[in-house]
Amino acid sequence: MPKRLLPPNISRYWYDLSSAGFPEIPLIGVHNLLRTEEGLREHIHDGAMEICYLQSGRRTYHVQGRDYTMQGNDVFVTFPDESHGSGRRPHERGLLYWMQVILPKRPRQFLGLSARQGWLLAENLRSLPRRFFRGRREMQTLFEGVFRYPQPDLSASEALTAAMRIQLFLTTVVECSHAGAEPTITEDIQQAMDFTAANLEGEMSLDALAAAAGLSLSRFKAKFRRQVGLSPWEYVLREKIQRAETLLRETDDSITAIAMRLGFSSSQYFATVFKRYTQKRPGDMR
Repeated sequence: MPKRLLPPNISRYWYDLSSAGFPEIPLIGVHNLLRTEEGLREHIHDGAMEICYLQSGRRTYHVQGRDYTMQGNDVFVTFPDESHGSGRRPHERGLLYWMQVILPKRPRQFLGLSARQGWLLAENLRSLPRRFFRGRREMQTLFEGVFRYPQPDLSASEALTAAMRIQLFLTTVVECSHAGAEPTITEDIQQAMDFTAANLEGEMSLDALAAAAGLSLSRFKAKFRRQVGLSPWEYVLREKIQRAETLLRETDDSITAIAMRLGFSSSQYFATVFKRYTQKRPGDMR
């Protein structure tokens, strides 16, 4: 996330686009989280659908009894008046863009489009075949372009440019929802993930992970981040912490013993990483 788009030391930023002449977009925002934070409580958006694009990191949403775990370059949609939250899961580090959209209930002008064109776009958004799917990297550029115009008094050319970017973003959402199934992991990256699961206890190297995937180290790191939304090492740490949670709940082993068992250099470092990913201390699990 370019620093120019967020005020200094602010990880969450949003504004009401209706003040800039777009009543159809009540809120647009970005979360640039540098550490794990408390997740979303169950809530709804009255009359508005919400479209989330995760540029990097990992985030889980819970809706209609199911968890959806987003990774880098994933899109997740909730429909108007649909209850959703994080399912008691924290928000992990990552860069998330989100937009709320009020869809017209009858043909009329929509985001600067004619009544006919606006209704066609709205109907396509209302009937997306998938709520969870892979996005396109240009979505970030389109979103940032809209963020250039937060002020209420836009010139005619600025309003036209912002409208075109929003239209293109929403059209891309429709295209991506129709284009493919839910996000998938290729076989080579899955092999590295399986290797991680089988070798969580003890030390682990990136070279070993790359070898498990059958890729060079540089290609492995790039491909892993592109598909999983995390660096390989951050993924390993996350999986180790999940295993630690299980061991803390189900065994009587000391915290130090568990830290050593999972390959952490000290119980202090283990506690630091544990809190980074869970917002809790290891002892809190007991």
